Amino acid sequence: MILRINRSTDKSSNYKTTFSHLRKLCFIVLLVVLTGLVAMAGKPINYYVDPVKGNDITYDGTSAAKAFRTIEKARDVVRTMHANMKGDIHVYLRGGTYWLKSTLLFDTTDSGTGGFNIIYAAYKNEKPVISGGKEITGWNLYDTTKNIYRAYTGKGLETRQLFVNGVRATRARSTVAPSPLTFVKAFGYTAKADVFANSSIPMQQWKNQSDIEFVFKNEWTAPRIGVGTITRNDSITTISMKQPGWGFVTNKGGTSVGGNHNAKGLPWFIENAYELLDEEGEWYLDRTTGFIYYKPRTGENLAAASVVVPVLEELVRIQGADAGNKVSNIQFRGLTFSHATYLRVNGNRGLPDAQNNVIRDDQGESIINAAVNLTYARAIKFERVVFEHLGGNALNMYSGSQDNLVVGCVFTDISGNGIQIGDYKGMFTAGTENYILNADSLVWLRNNDVYNSYFNKIGVEYFSSTAIAATLPVDMDIVHNEIGNIPYSGIHIGWGWDRFATSVSQRTNIQYNYIHDVMSVLRDGGAIYTLGPTNGSATNKGRISNNYIQNVNNQFGALYADEGSSWFDLTDNVINNTPRYAHIWISTIHDININNNYTTTLNNVNKGINTSMTNATLVSNGNWPSAAQKIMNNAGLEKDYLNIKPASGK
Repeated sequence: MILRINRSTDKSSNYKTTFSHLRKLCFIVLLVVLTGLVAMAGKPINYYVDPVKGNDITYDGTSAAKAFRTIEKARDVVRTMHANMKGDIHVYLRGGTYWLKSTLLFDTTDSGTGGFNIIYAAYKNEKPVISGGKEITGWNLYDTTKNIYRAYTGKGLETRQLFVNGVRATRARSTVAPSPLTFVKAFGYTAKADVFANSSIPMQQWKNQSDIEFVFKNEWTAPRIGVGTITRNDSITTISMKQPGWGFVTNKGGTSVGGNHNAKGLPWFIENAYELLDEEGEWYLDRTTGFIYYKPRTGENLAAASVVVPVLEELVRIQGADAGNKVSNIQFRGLTFSHATYLRVNGNRGLPDAQNNVIRDDQGESIINAAVNLTYARAIKFERVVFEHLGGNALNMYSGSQDNLVVGCVFTDISGNGIQIGDYKGMFTAGTENYILNADSLVWLRNNDVYNSYFNKIGVEYFSSTAIAATLPVDMDIVHNEIGNIPYSGIHIGWGWDRFATSVSQRTNIQYNYIHDVMSVLRDGGAIYTLGPTNGSATNKGRISNNYIQNVNNQFGALYADEGSSWFDLTDNVINNTPRYAHIWISTIHDININNNYTTTLNNVNKGINTSMTNATLVSNGNWPSAAQKIMNNAGLEKDYLNIKPASGK
């Protein structure tokens, strides 16, 4: 548009005329801009889903009164309009449980476009639960003496968990190891007598012997493997374990069953037999008959209780086509992901964990399944989402996951890891996406951040699990989280030991976290644990600072830089109640600076190259200096996110 101004010899008149025209011009330009913004933003597009009153056939989903019934229907409708987005698209989920029959899939046709997002959010303050579970009803008293109830589930049910009124039940288990046993690496165990475990019935007379599972505690791992058969021939009892899993758990390095840290090869306890069902809160599934058995806790009324078993292993999968064609710009707000299981351990391959719950077998090293999985995914956001009652990991991010954000989320009652960033398969094989030196930045695990989230009761079944783990993170921030009640390490960063001098991993920042009550079951880990090389330098470091660490039940280090770790500054942390505040135990560790920390012990180990531990302030009787108090007060959840923490701390 051209503005024409009439010239005048009268300066005052000229000024007034010019000002008037300029004012009109500004108004016109503003109107054009606002019109453009409205056109760009478009009319808000909202869809609604109601698991109780919704209808996928007759309703169009455009209002709460005409909501769809399933998330899949809403997703499919949104797919038809994602290519030309003029604003964010909201899919509001009403409260209630969305019982999934199969994994909910999102691919590139579900991406937000034009810089906008597709947002799946809780409707107002309601609680939508996305569940992979099945409700169990029809309970009847089965054993009046032992107060054991049972319900028929139908044959073919496979699960490893049961939840009663939102509380995890315990698979029937022993309080002691079977006895007597002699370890035989080739196949299992022998005994020159009957073998007993928490039952007056010898184990060779137990039913469903192939359901029995042996659980071990081997330093920093807790492998599991099932029984094949138990026989008694004359005076000899023979327990043959499942193959090939027995071979995996007995040949996985120093923590092998029968290895350096378990020379006698004996289990810690055993589980999953009806004969072990003797404590309140225990359960057992007889897959041969289709009956599930449960001994209620005091006050539980099974006629009115909500009893759920998870049957799906994966609730949500978000997967792009490849590293150059990623699914992107999808957000989840205020949702709950619940009731997923993990079935590998039920079979013949067992759980041969290396550490950080990493599987080590004839397929190499890999991670266990998660309820929610991302691959080739970018700009995916989880905000105030609850991950609970899950039988594997909660959230996995695989190759090509970049610019994803977890903020204000809760992770609780998880069998495995809370968050696992990156897989381990092929890390030492050139040409694989996970290769430790892969130069293709599109497959890097870059800028996946975790802020203001709450982790509690992680690794409740697989004890070598951690709250947050990452293989080869690049530009990852782990900031202002609370992590507590963990059987192994709180945060586990890196892999590779000293096999490579460098890796693609760099600039991991772990700051302002409150980490407490970790290493409660296993040994040789830390509140914050690093492993393997980085691509760092004197001007390119990771930072571990301003964390408050409390109650680390571990003779190693609250701050633990393990083999190959490099280029980290660990400064201005508070360490309260741990046997050793820092641990650098071998010369493959280099260029680590541990400085200006406050601790209740000066016990440390420092055998690295160019590694320093300086200015540690010893504190006793709770007399923390003001600088330490400031770190303690600022660590953990920030004010706006304190309300995500359950009032009971569960």
